[in-house]
Amino acid sequence: MLPKTTAHRIIQGRILPVTPAQTVAFLKACYVTAPEDLEPWLAAAARVTVGDLHPWTEEHDRILKKIAENRVKGAAPILKVAA
Repeated sequence: MLPKTTAHRIIQGRILPVTPAQTVAFLKACYVTAPEDLEPWLAAAARVTVGDLHPWTEEHDRILKKIAENRVKGAAPILKVAA
C-alpha cells in the first residue's frame, strides 16, 4: 500500500518514488496495473537511477518474467486437425 500523503507528494512533484515497490504501488494507484504497462516505467527508472541499481533491475526482471508468463498463458491453443 502507498500512503495517500506519499501519493499526493508524488503527484505534486515534490518527491519521486524512491523504491521499486513504491513506484509500482504508485503506478497501480494510477491504474497502471498490467505488467506490460509497468515495464517501461521500471526500465526508465533503472536507466536513470544513481547508486544501487539492484533493487530496480530486480523488480524490472520480475516484471519481465510476469510478462513472459502471461504470454505463455495467453498463447492460443494448438488445434489438432483430424486427418
